[in-house]
Amino acid sequence: VTLRVAAGGEFCAEVNGRVATFGVYRDFPDRPAYNEVSVPTKQGANALAVGVFHSGNGFGSHSDGTPGLWAEVVSADGRTLAATGEAGWRCRPLANYTFGKLPITFGTLDWTYEYDANRPASEWREPVAAAPRVKPVKRPVAAPHLGEPIVAREVYRDSSEVGFDLGTIACGWIEFGVKAPKGTRIRIKNREVLNDGRVRIFGDVQPGDFYVADGTAAVFRHRYRYYGCRYLGFEFPKDSQGVEISDVKLIPAVYDGFETPPFDCDDEFFNRLHRASVKTLRLCWMGRHVSNVWREQAWYPYDLRFEALYDYTLWGMYGESAANLEQVGRGTLPNGYAPCVGPAVKDPEKRIWIPMYTFAWMTALTENCFYSGDDGLFKKFSGQIKGMLDAALAIKKDGLYLPPEGMMRWDYCDPALEDWVGTPNDPPNAFYNLYAREALLALAPLYRAHGEAAYAEKLECLAAEIGERAVR
Repeated sequence: VTLRVAAGGEFCAEVNGRVATFGVYRDFPDRPAYNEVSVPTKQGANALAVGVFHSGNGFGSHSDGTPGLWAEVVSADGRTLAATGEAGWRCRPLANYTFGKLPITFGTLDWTYEYDANRPASEWREPVAAAPRVKPVKRPVAAPHLGEPIVAREVYRDSSEVGFDLGTIACGWIEFGVKAPKGTRIRIKNREVLNDGRVRIFGDVQPGDFYVADGTAAVFRHRYRYYGCRYLGFEFPKDSQGVEISDVKLIPAVYDGFETPPFDCDDEFFNRLHRASVKTLRLCWMGRHVSNVWREQAWYPYDLRFEALYDYTLWGMYGESAANLEQVGRGTLPNGYAPCVGPAVKDPEKRIWIPMYTFAWMTALTENCFYSGDDGLFKKFSGQIKGMLDAALAIKKDGLYLPPEGMMRWDYCDPALEDWVGTPNDPPNAFYNLYAREALLALAPLYRAHGEAAYAEKLECLAAEIGERAVR
């Protein structure tokens, strides 16, 4: 049968006790998307169970929305065998998880979680019918599947912590065996590198998730977040007796389509460099899925542009980048600028924006059209881009352009201005104008190809003016 699942948050769907599909996604609440997978079934009754982990707040990495679940099961001949909203469904809270506010993982990420093995399971109850919503669309990016577990080895242990090394950086679910006295609170930490030989970061912020033991031996697997790391640390009260952490694993989330052309040369150094580079780029592509203090679960338009170029040239992947570019475009702010990340917290007054990212997004969109040979993305956003250009080029001084002032404006990496939000927008700076020129020159051929020669010429004239002024 075909299973389709969408949720207001991270989810894991199981059929007859086996994982069928899952996702750590950041949809805009008004445009949810579903995973579609084919799953085996048995003759007679089959059981579908879906866990949903909802974050009730907006962060820099996702937009706040309403919790909920949408699912349907369709037979090979197209008949709907089961669907949410019909009789026969039951629901209950995942009582072992703590509800409510928890410490955040990092400012741009999400809440941490706490799992308490002592809590009894909640009673099943009738689901509450949700208010009518937009029907989910099929997710344009293929759903991941689970790979072979990576087994970690213990690398240090003392009276309050034990650390493990996966041997490589990977992204996926973590699983571990645990036995500790009832009520022992164990903090789970993850990092890409060790600091002073331990799993920690310097400074006061030491984010981590928590597992509270019930005194029995157990195996715990968190299904609602990817960990992106090489090292895992388990911290417990100092001098605790009887704390055992064992069989630590990471079950990677595998995305197909990353096959690369053969590469081989006589110099083994370059062979190893190529393998490391491909692995790094693959991990970067997954960066928007990874919950790690150094990575965000969203795309920055500037980062997206360069990772998309590798998608085209290294893997021949075009649709994935088009989907991500569309995600950013749908998050355009009321002032006409692209968001810093997409999606992000719903309230535009709380959303940081980086002026030059608007132009980087426009250039990346044109590159997707040129590399893929598909102009669908341009057709979808050509009208919106005109409005964005009007806003971005509305303030002019001495022949160059300025972004509007705003407390949430961040002149990222601009040496001419303070590198933080709320800085003045004057004097004009090179970053903003040179990226504007690049975007104008990239857009002009597309508008000309779509019958808007006069507008294309206007863009080219603006680009020439900026170029002439910028090189003086």
